[in-house]
Amino acid sequence: MVLNFKKILHIISVILIILFFNTCETEGIIDYDIFEYENKLVVQGFISNEQGVIVNVNKSLPPLTIYSDSIENKVKNVKVQLFTDNIPSFYLNEIEEGIFVSPDTFLAKYNKGYKIEITADDFTTVTSSVQYLPVPSEIDSVKYFKKDYFSYLSFSFCDNQLTKNNYYYEKYIYHSGGDDVENYFNPANEYFKLFDPGKVISDDLFNGSYHIIQDQIFVNYWNYNDTIMADSVKIFLYSLSDDIVKFLNSIDQWEYSDDDLWQEIPVMVYSNINGGYGLFASYSQKSAIIRIP
Repeated sequence: MVLNFKKILHIISVILIILFFNTCETEGIIDYDIFEYENKLVVQGFISNEQGVIVNVNKSLPPLTIYSDSIENKVKNVKVQLFTDNIPSFYLNEIEEGIFVSPDTFLAKYNKGYKIEITADDFTTVTSSVQYLPVPSEIDSVKYFKKDYFSYLSFSFCDNQLTKNNYYYEKYIYHSGGDDVENYFNPANEYFKLFDPGKVISDDLFNGSYHIIQDQIFVNYWNYNDTIMADSVKIFLYSLSDDIVKFLNSIDQWEYSDDDLWQEIPVMVYSNINGGYGLFASYSQKSAIIRIP
């Protein structure tokens, strides 16, 4: 039987490949890191018409690190400087490790551009994008009423600018007339506003006109055999900057795709910190108090 010449070449090629792999030996172990990781500053900061400036600074963690209290992410010798229209204004005061605030006398203005610059040991200097305070909307027609055994409050505000605006509503319920931290109706106070992405109010449907918010509230708290009755509600209406909304939307998309095995492109969390990670953004607020009969 005569073999085809091409078949003979194919058989010889297969034999050579087998001999090559059988004679190869692995020498040592190759260390390969799939991540190119660089330590960077992580910033979370806000400037507002009521609270001034507050900034939290720490450092990034390596990929796949599970955060816990045992992991040290603090930074040494941090200095946070505020710039107004690109002119240095002052350094923020450190009230706790990694937390910096503006002086009590500082009052942010609506027609000024603000940014921060941060330096720290073993890190490159980082700067934020420039922020302008959004013009706040006044709270109007605040009412408390009961309907079918439930309690409600309502209020209105005017979106008096034809530009794109985003709002956020928050309420705090008090008893005994006090705005004390220890109360029965609200979560523990935080240094930073934890805006919920799902509760941002866009002016798409009421641009340039009035908008009414109605919300159910709970005015009773049962503590063992005691019943605590609320006596007032404080309403906060926030006007959010574009950077806050971009950040919240990216967080929302990231959380939605976090467990998606088929996600082709990873969602990047929005950052406006040049040379680092995080957010420095602005918001304005108005508040009103209504008494509960």
